[in-house]
Amino acid sequence: MFKLAGHLGKTVSELERTLTISELAEWRAYDEIDPIGGYRMDLGFALLAYLQAGDTDKSLADFLVIDPNPMTDDERQVWEDEQHAIKARAEVQAMIAMFGKMEQSS
Repeated sequence: MFKLAGHLGKTVSELERTLTISELAEWRAYDEIDPIGGYRMDLGFALLAYLQAGDTDKSLADFLVIDPNPMTDDERQVWEDEQHAIKARAEVQAMIAMFGKMEQSS
């Protein structure tokens, strides 16, 4: 609520009096797609730094000042394991498709 109030130039109490639950839900969804406030500015500056550096071994996340999704080491390990599993499944599907095409052309 505070981030939205600041974005709209209102106080939190003003928003609480005028904002419906459904409109608040819509604002939250919008914030997920297009972040409101400081994080958005951080993304913009990170993008400029990334483009200026021109380093293809880096990603935009390497230039963010603050981790937007902080995780514990255990949480990060679980997330990385899930990402590796997703990548492995995609690679297996690509190989299956490739071998399927080879069989059809034989």
